[in-house]
Order: sequence, then C-alpha cells, then structure tokens
Amino acid sequence: MESADVPSFCPNCGKPSPWTNNKIMTAIQILTEFGELNDQEKKTIKQDINNIVMDVPQAELSAMRIKRIWEKCSRAGYEIIMEFASRTAAKVLKNP
Repeated sequence: MESADVPSFCPNCGKPSPWTNNKIMTAIQILTEFGELNDQEKKTIKQDINNIVMDVPQAELSAMRIKRIWEKCSRAGYEIIMEFASRTAAKVLKNP
C-alpha cells in the first residue's frame, strides 16, 4: 500500500500541520535541553526554527544562528531540523 503525501503545512493559511508542529517542538526541546545555550539563544531558537521551516526571508540568518547553536548540541536536533529546512536554509546548514 502506498502512503499518501500528507502536507506539512495548511495550504490555506500556511501554518504547520499538527505533525509538523510536533517535529518543530521536538527540535526546539532537543536543542534547548541538550545544549549549553545562553539566554539569548534560548530566546530566539523557536523563532529561528520557525523561520527555517516557513522559509521566510530571514531563514538564511536563522539557519546560521541554528548552525552555531547545534555545535553545542546533539546530532538529533540537526537531523530533525534538516527534515524540513528549505533548500536555501539547508545549504547554509550543510556548509562549514
């Protein structure tokens, strides 16, 4: 049986679907709980991840910040974020 393509975002309003939102929350939790983040990083991480997922104009800057943050964290956060990073953000996140 083939699996249907299930949208990650609402086609009408653009908000993440519940399963996408769950992945976003998991990535945030992994990065904040398993990294030694400073207060500023903790403050901006949710918005940065949302910027990457939604591919807004600030996604590239957010990707740079996230890349710096996960140097302090586990590989799991990286894998989750890369699942739904835009092509632009993914390029930033993959390059040294």
